[in-house]
Amino acid sequence: MHLKVFFLIILQSRYTYPKVCVTEFTDLLTGEVFDAKECSPKEPCLAKCCEKDEMFSTRPEGKSNVVICVKTDTNEENDRLMKFYGNGYKNGTAATNTTLKNFQLVHSKTYLDRNCYHHQWHPRSLKHYNLENGKLAKEALFEFSDKRWQEYEMLTFCYDIIKKNGLSPVYFVRGDISNAELTSLQVILQTIAHATSCVFLLLGIIINFLIGKYKINKDKAFMAQMISLFIMYLIQLISTLTKYCSWLGTVKYFVILSNIFWINVGSYHIWQKFRSFKSLTVSMSGRSSRKRKQFCMWCLYAVGIPLVMSSIALCIDLLSLGMKYKFRSPELHLCFYSDQALTYYVHMPLLVITISNMVFFGLTLFNIKSSTRTSKKTLKESILTHEKKSRFMFFKLSALMGFNWLLELAQSYEFPDWLVEIFDFYNRSLGFVIFIFFVCSRNTFEQLTKRWTKRGKRQSDFHISRSKRANSSIQSSQIGY
Repeated sequence: MHLKVFFLIILQSRYTYPKVCVTEFTDLLTGEVFDAKECSPKEPCLAKCCEKDEMFSTRPEGKSNVVICVKTDTNEENDRLMKFYGNGYKNGTAATNTTLKNFQLVHSKTYLDRNCYHHQWHPRSLKHYNLENGKLAKEALFEFSDKRWQEYEMLTFCYDIIKKNGLSPVYFVRGDISNAELTSLQVILQTIAHATSCVFLLLGIIINFLIGKYKINKDKAFMAQMISLFIMYLIQLISTLTKYCSWLGTVKYFVILSNIFWINVGSYHIWQKFRSFKSLTVSMSGRSSRKRKQFCMWCLYAVGIPLVMSSIALCIDLLSLGMKYKFRSPELHLCFYSDQALTYYVHMPLLVITISNMVFFGLTLFNIKSSTRTSKKTLKESILTHEKKSRFMFFKLSALMGFNWLLELAQSYEFPDWLVEIFDFYNRSLGFVIFIFFVCSRNTFEQLTKRWTKRGKRQSDFHISRSKRANSSIQSSQIGY
C-alpha cells in the first residue's frame, strides 16, 4: 500500500515540476487552441509574449522595474521593428523581405511566468537575428566563446514590443536552449536517484557517527562533506517534486561549493601531514585545542568562501549585473537552467579544485617515496598505515568527484539520449556510490559489531549486577527475619 502511494506521488510530480514550460498555445488571429506540431521550418510559428492587442510597458516594483502587458493600438509598428534574416546571418547579410505576416502568430500565458522564460533582454545590448525559419539567433556574451551564436528553437522564446525611450523589441527566452521538457519517466528516474542518494548519505552519516568518526579532524572533514552532499541531493529532490526551485537555487549553489571545498580541505590536510615526517609525529600528539583551532580554520575556508561566492552570485542575479556588463549570470533563481551558467559557476570552480587536489596528491606521493627509509625509522608502522589509508580515502573521493565532473561536462556534447540518461542517473546517484566505496567496508562493519558487542556486554553486566544486588538484599532481609 505504501509503495503504491509512493509511486503515485512520483507520477504526479510531472505536474508540479518547475515549468520548462509551454504546453498550450492560442492562435492570435482566431483565438482557438493551436497545436504546436503544425509548426515547421516551411510553415514557421512565432510566439508573442502578450495578447494580440497588447504590448510591454514597465512598472516599478521595489528597486527595479518589471514588464507588464498593456493595451495598445500601435501593432502596425511590429512589422517595421521586426526584421528577419536567412541562414547567412553570421556573415552579416541584409534582412530579407519576410514580415510577421509570413508567420503563424501564437501566444501562451506561461511565457511571462518567471519560472519558465526568464532571460529578458533588449536587442540594443546584444546582436540578434530573427530567422526566417522561426528561430532566434543571439550573440554569445563572450567573444572567446566556442559557440558565438546561440540559436533558440521555435516557441522556446517569445517577442514583444516595449515602450521605453521609444519602441523596441524585447525577448523572453529559456535558459535551457535544448527545448526538451522532462517526461514523466525522466522525473521518475531523477526522483529515484535523488532519493537513493539522500537515503544512503544519511545512512553513512549515522554509521560514521556511531563508530566515532567525528573526533579526528580528517574524519570531521569527511563527515562535513557527506552532510553537504546530503543537503544538496535533498534540495534537488525537493526541486524535482515541487516548484520551489527558485528560492532553493542559492542554497543549492552554496552546498555544492561547500562540498567542493571540503574535498580540497581533505587533500590539503593529507599533503600537510606527509610533507615532513617530523611534523607528522608532532601532529599525532598535538593538543586538542590546536586541533579545534585547525578545524575552525577549515570551516572558515570550506564554508566561508562558498558563502561569499554564493552571496556575490545572488547579487549578480538580483541586480541583473550580468546583463548590464555583458557576462553570464548565474541564474540561481532558476537552479541553473542554463548550461553555460552551470559551466561557469559550478564546473569551473570544480575544475580548479580538482586540479589542486591532484597537485596535492602528487606532492604527497613524492614526499612518501623520497622519505620512505626515514619514515620507517622515525614512525610506527600503525601510524604510517593509518595515514596512508587517509590519503587513499581522499584520493578516491577526489577521483570520484572528478569523474563525476567529467560526466557532467560530457553531457554538453552530442551523445545518444540513452547514454546521456545513464550519465545523468549516475551523477544523481552519487550518494549511493560514495556509501559503497567509503562506508561499506570490513573495518566499518567490525567497528559497528564491536560497538554493539560492548553495548550488549554493558547491558548484560548491568542486569547481572542488579540481580546480584537484589539477591543480596533478599538474603539480608531473610537473615534479619
